[in-house]
Amino acid sequence: MNGLIERHLLHRSIFSYLLYPLSLLYRKLCQYRQRQQQKRCYKSPCTIISIGNIVSGGSGKTPFCIELASALKAKGIRVGISHRGYKGNFEKKPKLISNYEKVFPIAKVAGDEALLLAKNLKGVPVAVGKDRKCAIELLCSLSPVPELIILDDSFQNHSVYHDLDFLLFDARIGLGNGFLIPAGYLREPITALQKNHIAIIKEALNIHDQHDPNSNYPDSYRHKSLQQITDRTTNVYRATTESKGFFDVKGMRIEQSELINKKILAVSGIAFPLSFEQSLMKLGLKIWQSKRYPDHYGFDDEKELHKIITLINSDPELLIICTEKDFVKLEQIPSLGERLLYLKIGLQIPELDRLLKIVLDKVKENAGKSR
Repeated sequence: MNGLIERHLLHRSIFSYLLYPLSLLYRKLCQYRQRQQQKRCYKSPCTIISIGNIVSGGSGKTPFCIELASALKAKGIRVGISHRGYKGNFEKKPKLISNYEKVFPIAKVAGDEALLLAKNLKGVPVAVGKDRKCAIELLCSLSPVPELIILDDSFQNHSVYHDLDFLLFDARIGLGNGFLIPAGYLREPITALQKNHIAIIKEALNIHDQHDPNSNYPDSYRHKSLQQITDRTTNVYRATTESKGFFDVKGMRIEQSELINKKILAVSGIAFPLSFEQSLMKLGLKIWQSKRYPDHYGFDDEKELHKIITLINSDPELLIICTEKDFVKLEQIPSLGERLLYLKIGLQIPELDRLLKIVLDKVKENAGKSR
């Protein structure tokens, strides 16, 4: 699948040109859906921030959501989170999976990213479900009511009014080949990015190595698309991924130096597993073997699990290192035990204070007038 993306979605090929007419149909269907949603747009009693993107796959929305929510909570703002709970048990029936005091046991079946948010944001209530209005109402039923609710991955959802929109982009990929799905990587054309939107361009762990030298994705597309972003809005901020350490199933931090000469099995079920593997290598680890799965992979295929467990049992020196998103599922497999570690990745936002001021000013503005 990653080879397909590389050849046809990030690069313009015969195949992507053949699919181009379907991308026009996709755009028409999306426009129709948005118009229908706008007819019944709900305005929340509290400030609503949307964190989303116009590209497919991972661009750092959830890590950014964690960083922003944590910073706002530290400023004394009551924050709530709404997440779709993709592939979780409550995607179609919204539920609170945490409140101001605790994370509920049902969070384990709410979807990987929703669980990740709840575990990382203690004291920040999280609601899941694709019905955003219902999720907001669940959060607003709490006492005290949140002053601000962040909608994670909601830019394309126009059924709820957004006070602020943050759009995230991966600097290594930009806008791909510039075409919409299925001919390209875009969920919406670049014109969806407006002057009042806030663009966050996420750079790699090593900001001097943004591009895989073995990739056939042309730098010309990437640089051109990044320029298009800065042409559309002056509200552009940079965020750099940073390692926050390696952790085991007990939550204990494992020193990076202890892993340098270890035999590593890299396991990931994310949009771009190569980025995870490159992060491990940049930190000095040697990957003996990697296993790549589709984004949001559930690790519930017994044959695949048997392969991983067999590798572990055959070599007492082998360690599994996965992403934090995958860890919330893999840690529920007892046979992996203490051989399972995860790399925690965060975002460093140099101009975070400026971003917070924009958000805090909006909260203050809404508090001073009737919603």
